[in-house]
Amino acid sequence: MHSTEFGSKGRKKINKETALFELLLKIKDEQTMIYCSSSRRARMLSKKFYEFIKDKTTSYNYTVPLVEWVEENISKRWGLIALLKYKIAFHDGALQKHITSSIVKYFNEGHINFLFCTSTIIEGVNTSTKNIIIFDNKKGNKSIDYFDYSNIKGRAGRMMIHYIGKVYNFNPPIPKEEQMIIDIPFFQQNPIKDEVLIQLNEQEVKNKESQQYKKLQEIPIEERKLFKRNGVLVWGQKEILEILRRDINKKSELIIWTGMPKYEQLEYILNLGWDNLLKKSETKYPMTKKKLTKVTFDYSLKQDIRYLVISNYIFLKDDERNADLSKQELFDEAVRDAFGILRHWFQYKVPKILRTINSLQEFVCNERGIRAGNYSYCADIIESDFVRNNMSILLEYGIPKSAIKKLENIFDENISEEEVLKILKNTDILKYSNLLEYEINKITEGI
Repeated sequence: MHSTEFGSKGRKKINKETALFELLLKIKDEQTMIYCSSSRRARMLSKKFYEFIKDKTTSYNYTVPLVEWVEENISKRWGLIALLKYKIAFHDGALQKHITSSIVKYFNEGHINFLFCTSTIIEGVNTSTKNIIIFDNKKGNKSIDYFDYSNIKGRAGRMMIHYIGKVYNFNPPIPKEEQMIIDIPFFQQNPIKDEVLIQLNEQEVKNKESQQYKKLQEIPIEERKLFKRNGVLVWGQKEILEILRRDINKKSELIIWTGMPKYEQLEYILNLGWDNLLKKSETKYPMTKKKLTKVTFDYSLKQDIRYLVISNYIFLKDDERNADLSKQELFDEAVRDAFGILRHWFQYKVPKILRTINSLQEFVCNERGIRAGNYSYCADIIESDFVRNNMSILLEYGIPKSAIKKLENIFDENISEEEVLKILKNTDILKYSNLLEYEINKITEGI
């Protein structure tokens, strides 16, 4: 089939996918990476290939340990389980760290032959493959350049592993660039963001007559220092500061709290953050302002990703935009979104909102001479996925939270992180726990 019959819509799209699947079937006993433009594409194509191949070959008897962990901690319904039985998987930045590292390990060991991946596979991931298929020529919404193209195809064939590697490109060839230009936005950035400009010393500012600079200089110096330390949207912080000054007397119970908040307190703070600290250009769907408070509060009580999966599934099922999706597609999307909430919102956005507004309410309380609240514990515990302080270091080693929570019952809460690591390295303590095989593997591999 000629490449002119390939495209992104209609019959040409079907032609391209069919040609891919037929090629994969021919080389099914070889390890192959299929580069896709996005995580959604990688998952969609892996599922379509599974539907294509399952009636043309038999599944493999060997089941990787990850499957048992998924069944116990995510759901038996997640489509990844079915894919793995046919040596198919996907790899993208939306997955949890321990899952992506396991998928790469299984691929390197030959337990996975078809790996549908995004650009994350070329960003510091140690793996190689017999074949690389460059199915898409984009990275997100942007076309890949020659540098990206070279990095992707460079995964094919590594000495001492695969002596000969093949690259299959489903797109027009990318011309070699005569000159590589690296754009580093800094002092000469035009237009410069307020958040960058406010960080500069006076002598570093080239145009002190600009309206932008003059407007920033009108902010009282102590407020400027505060906004500079927080490092997020300047005028969003200013707006929140004025709202807190206005509300501090009548709504003090919503502002001045310590530890874990009540629902109304969390709602007040997260609504302020949603309205003023999120960039207008950033994609928020499927998250909404109302949903953010609910999932954050409920997850704080349940501390279980299975809750996020089910709540996301209900949300997506009730959204008329998803009317054409099957129940399995909706469920797989719900799992993807649950991981996204953990990574994007709980490990980053929500703690950042809490810490920023915490500093702003401290500022207002100090102005009024009243005792301030303290959201630090709430921000820290959400960011660490409700793992105990002396155990949270294990998250950095790629150990799943499920294993860490089981170990919390064994380790004294007063010992240090260093002692936790030392005991895990030098004792047989794992033999006396109720850890799954997968969890033990991740601990022994990680430390």
